[in-house]
Amino acid sequence: MQTSLKLELEDRVHKRMREAGWEKPTPIQKKAFPVILRKKNALLVAPTGSGKTEAAVIPIFTLLATEKPSVKGVRLLYVTPLRALNRDILRRVVGYAEAEGLSAKIRHGDTPVSARQKMLHDPPDVLVTTPETLAILLTSRKMSQNLRSLEWIVIDELHELLGNERGAHLTISLERVRRLSDKEIVRLGLSATVGDLDEAAKFLVGSREKCAVLVDPTERKYEVICKYTKGSFKEAAEQVLRYAKELSEGGSTLIFTNTRDEAEYLGAILKAKSPDVPVEVHHGSLSREVREETESKLRTGDAGVVVSTSSLELGLDIGVLNLVIQWGSPRQAVKLVQRIGRSRHRVSETAKGLMLTNRIDDELEGLILVDRMEKGFFETSGIHHGSLDVVAHHIVGLTLEGGMVKVEEIVSILTKAYPFRHLDVEDVDLCLQLLEKQGIVRYDGEIVRRRGPRTYEYYYENISTIPDIQQFTVMDATAKKPVGRLDQMFIGEYGEPGKPFILKGSSWKILSIDDEKQTVYVEPLSGEITTVPYWVGELIPVDFHTAVEVGKLRKRILSGGSSLVSREQVDRLRETKEALGVLPDNQNIVVERKTTANTVV
Repeated sequence: MQTSLKLELEDRVHKRMREAGWEKPTPIQKKAFPVILRKKNALLVAPTGSGKTEAAVIPIFTLLATEKPSVKGVRLLYVTPLRALNRDILRRVVGYAEAEGLSAKIRHGDTPVSARQKMLHDPPDVLVTTPETLAILLTSRKMSQNLRSLEWIVIDELHELLGNERGAHLTISLERVRRLSDKEIVRLGLSATVGDLDEAAKFLVGSREKCAVLVDPTERKYEVICKYTKGSFKEAAEQVLRYAKELSEGGSTLIFTNTRDEAEYLGAILKAKSPDVPVEVHHGSLSREVREETESKLRTGDAGVVVSTSSLELGLDIGVLNLVIQWGSPRQAVKLVQRIGRSRHRVSETAKGLMLTNRIDDELEGLILVDRMEKGFFETSGIHHGSLDVVAHHIVGLTLEGGMVKVEEIVSILTKAYPFRHLDVEDVDLCLQLLEKQGIVRYDGEIVRRRGPRTYEYYYENISTIPDIQQFTVMDATAKKPVGRLDQMFIGEYGEPGKPFILKGSSWKILSIDDEKQTVYVEPLSGEITTVPYWVGELIPVDFHTAVEVGKLRKRILSGGSSLVSREQVDRLRETKEALGVLPDNQNIVVERKTTANTVV
């Protein structure tokens, strides 16, 4: 790029940044602008509130506006792991795109059919989507043509995809996109916290490409207090409410829980105890309308108190939050940073948070996580290497793209994705033999062909690598609006007309259940807090190092080496040692046997 043109583009980028409300570029923006304007692959790692989205999209939009395309099609693909994040990103990205005369649209599972059809015939310059929807788009002949003009791919919140099959699946989708485009595609990854930068960069761009790793050295300050509160869940909830009123300084308060049932129970108690402060609940099993309404209230500052799971953990623009409360241990330092970082959403401001629990073990785990956060010692996400179920799914996808594909071509495409770089012909052959036995593809040892309806069924029914749990839609019969979703297991055990339960932090009574439509019809119910639903698969793993440090902390407490813990913690540890003769810590595992119950602990 000529020096004069480069300077002109940089000036234009800085002008757009000022128009977007950034008086001067943040450190990550200063580093990113020249690299992106030179069209280089890059991983951008910076604290929450540092403007990573703007660092990526504004220079890209500036370039796209100066380079007119020869054909109409998608030029930037913005992939984001959460639907809630999708809506927020679209709201901001549309503004930046339109400022440069570009169009932007969103495409995911909630997008109406009419809007999908319109996109096929009139593709936007910028398409915001999820990993799963991208896998669907790749098999659409019309959308494949629209992706021939693709020049840029941005992956938001990359750390959310590093350690799971969902991310591994996306890496192959990106290689399939690369085949479709007539352009040289540039990939950008955005992330707040990454344990292994080198692995993350390879994950982003593939096993054969180079990637610039741009890290914001600015250390955001965090002020986190960890408190144990004695008593029942209801009594602890009253403490949560008291702290929210005292410490929020008039702004909204965001309370994070680890599970949806905790969010519902806490939300219900807070609603009952605080009629003067509005309380909202936000999690992935609530309806899109309910979630959007809560997000809107957060942005405008009318939310009061919002109880949420990880659904509000990522980079949503959620307005001014003076305080974040974490209920119980978040289990991981990286989650603690993300959640507390939602408060005072600017790098220059100290994030303010309170970790509150009525579980005595969570107090110690919370203190260790705060220490890890302050030292910047985050958990590393182990990449899922060589997942053969992912390989099988994409092989079928490739047959849907062209009707047939050679084994050599399959291996060539898949091994460009970093998690599959060691894949060989034998692995692919095993997958193909299984797929043929199941009647999904035709395979003669060299060429794979699609087989008809069975091929389509397998591909589209297995788009998601997230475990499939059968759920029922909960419909408010009075307002004729969906409230959320409940697991089939909960409905099977509890669902009967007349039974009350909690959802959205409010009480509902079951009117009827339509098993065929998988819908539960309900009406609002006033009165006492009733049954809280449960959902499958919500446990967060604890890092081995954290567990070891908790054991060490137990020993230090008994030797008088920590003044941070509660009196109850000290008493409990002393009683434990007296009863067992030894303290369970990083060096001692205690096995207890209760003969009357035939139980080993």
